Amino acid sequence: MAERLYQRFEVNYLTTIMTKDGTYTGIIENISLGGFYLRINNPITVGETIAVKIDFEKCEKTTNIVTNATVVRIEKDGIAFKFENMDKYNYWTLHSYLHHVDA
Repeated sequence: MAERLYQRFEVNYLTTIMTKDGTYTGIIENISLGGFYLRINNPITVGETIAVKIDFEKCEKTTNIVTNATVVRIEKDGIAFKFENMDKYNYWTLHSYLHHVDA
């Protein structure tokens, strides 16, 4: 496997994704500035782009990002997503959160 561009962080967050077929929930197992791995069993295909809302609990305050992500890999226990066209606000919110997790 090629070296990753971004450091991954192990997490356990319930998240919501919106596909063309409906809204589903799953558990994010790991996340980076480039994407995330979601434990979910719903039928989604490689290349499909979804909307995702991720809630982060941070210092007595819940913060979230809402952005698009594309399926890059499907495994038996989950799906790997790559963030797509994330705006500056969501990027810096995620960056701040990951910095907090790494501390």
